[in-house]
Amino acid sequence: MAYLGMWYQDRHNTTDDPYRCWEAGFIHVRDNIALSDAIEATIITIREVIKSIPNFPPIKPTINGPKYGNVGIEYPYTFVTTDPDGDDVFYWIDWGDGSPVVEWNGPYESGQVLTINHAFLTEGKINISAQAKDVLKRESEWGYFEVEMPRTSFRFNNLKNVIFNRFTGIFPIIKILLQQF
Repeated sequence: MAYLGMWYQDRHNTTDDPYRCWEAGFIHVRDNIALSDAIEATIITIREVIKSIPNFPPIKPTINGPKYGNVGIEYPYTFVTTDPDGDDVFYWIDWGDGSPVVEWNGPYESGQVLTINHAFLTEGKINISAQAKDVLKRESEWGYFEVEMPRTSFRFNNLKNVIFNRFTGIFPIIKILLQQF
């Protein structure tokens, strides 16, 4: 017969026990036990030991990239996290602009930098958010990164160009004023 190591340790931990178990996880098997029974006991022990090992979630992802840009132009953004247990990780990324989220992209090695290019669909202040999950499904806290896609610069530059091209020959003072901006 084989014994589950933790069960066995509870019952066989006295100094006068001839089959003393020194630590949980050891399996005592008699000489005449069938190999299939010993294998089954070993599998049960391993499964129970794995259940008892703590699994910590990954650290909140760090997001970096350009803070300012223009709508429709791709910019590179990096995402990185580490898992205290060294587990591989996946990333869930929400760009915050209404574009499709990146759902559990990975796996990547703990600490490996992931770079993804993104062109924003909307103007204004936008929060990129990312979460990491390890291969044992423990999820991190959310990481955030704020970017700004200006609302006015594109429109103002177009208006300035129209005025500059149409009216500077008629009104030279406009040319002088527009060159100040």
